[in-house]
Amino acid sequence: MRLLTSAFWAARRVAARPVGGPQLIVRTAAPEPDGQTLVISGEHFIRRPLVTLALVPVTVQSATDSQIVAAVPVNLMPPGAYLLTVSRGPSAADNGSLEVTLG
Repeated sequence: MRLLTSAFWAARRVAARPVGGPQLIVRTAAPEPDGQTLVISGEHFIRRPLVTLALVPVTVQSATDSQIVAAVPVNLMPPGAYLLTVSRGPSAADNGSLEVTLG
C-alpha cells in the first residue's frame, strides 16, 4: 500500500508541472562572413532544436540556450526575405520565428 501511495503522489507531482517552458524567442539572425553559416540569437533554445529557413530544415552545427549556428549556404541564395523558424517542441511557447533578409 505504501508503494502505491508513493507512486500516486509522484504521478501527481509530474502532472502538476506546467506544460512547455518559457517562450522561445528568436531575436536576430546574421550570416557569417564565410557565407556558409547563419548565427541565430535569442532565448530559451535547446541543444537540439529544429531550425527551418523558408520551410526547409537546416543542419544545426551547434546550439546553446541563447545561440544557434546553422549550416546555410547563404552565399548561394538569391537576395530576399526568408522566414526563419526555431522549434523545441509542439506548443506555441516552443516555437519562434523571424523574417530574415539576405543579400
